[in-house]
Amino acid sequence: MKKILYYLCFAVILSCIATITASCSEKSRAINDLEELADDVQQNGNSYGISEWQDVFRQYQSINEVIDKHNGDYSQKQRSRINHARATIKQAAWDALSNTLDLFPGVKEKLLDWYNSLFDNFKKETGEFESVDTTEPTEN
Repeated sequence: MKKILYYLCFAVILSCIATITASCSEKSRAINDLEELADDVQQNGNSYGISEWQDVFRQYQSINEVIDKHNGDYSQKQRSRINHARATIKQAAWDALSNTLDLFPGVKEKLLDWYNSLFDNFKKETGEFESVDTTEPTEN
């Protein structure tokens, strides 16, 4: 009887260790996957077509589901890495869209004006959201 209890306790402890290890591995892997995706998008995003961007967004969504599942378990340094990678992906997506819109004179400005007017009206009603700056950044 004592042997059975001993083996049962050992199995429970082993199971707990395996679960913790798998969980830590999953959350670390998610950060690494997000950073790899960010690097790839930053380097190659301007040459992506629609299907490549769709794949990027699917991967981004899948990785973020794992990250969100472990959200409270990340250290400040890990959260900083996540935020940096997310910002890199969003900026690369905006740059690719912006470059595409540059092929159609006036379209980008009209879209940004529409976007700003839409959210300016919403902001007046609710006091939320900021306008997007439509001016091109200047290099000093």
